[in-house]
Amino acid sequence: MKKTLIAILCLALSFCMIFAMAGCGAKNNDETTTTNTETTEAADTTVGDGVENMPGYDPNWDAGFEEEETEHAKPEGQATIAEAMTAAFKAAAAEGKDINAIAEAVAGIDELKDVALTTADWPIEGNYFDGFSQDVTGYTKAVTIRPMIGSIPLVAYVIETEDAQAFIQANEPNLNTRWLICVAADEALMTEAGGYVFAVLAPYTF
Repeated sequence: MKKTLIAILCLALSFCMIFAMAGCGAKNNDETTTTNTETTEAADTTVGDGVENMPGYDPNWDAGFEEEETEHAKPEGQATIAEAMTAAFKAAAAEGKDINAIAEAVAGIDELKDVALTTADWPIEGNYFDGFSQDVTGYTKAVTIRPMIGSIPLVAYVIETEDAQAFIQANEPNLNTRWLICVAADEALMTEAGGYVFAVLAPYTF
């Protein structure tokens, strides 16, 4: 009888322990589910809010900033680089020099003495000219004057053509001071003398 009673008590105690463990497990699962739900809801409230809703964001962060001035002032009382080069072109053309000699004379002026320049026949391929927004047409020969450093916004051409005025009328509107990506020329001029056309794009000064 005593053995039977002990067996019954052990069995009852085992059931109590099982129920207790099951209850704890259910409670933990509920807490985990609730926590995950709260985390998801909290995350959902921040998705797509944008930078303006971030802590510490100042809507006036760019106040006081001004766009950088990129244009240079034209010098007073002296010729610009383009004007000096144009004057040298006209003087050389009036002396009856050929196209290559004219280009050399222009490249040799004092205003360009600190710039390493090269002169060469142009174009290398096709009708593309640096400093023009469209292909150049209506010429028979061209010689370019340009810096050896490609980031300097200077380029000039002595151009041989059968009709200088027609050439200027067709191509002058296509002069483009922003043919380079990072820098721009300040001035673009085109003129004719001695049957040649001279086009130059340059900064005001160096």
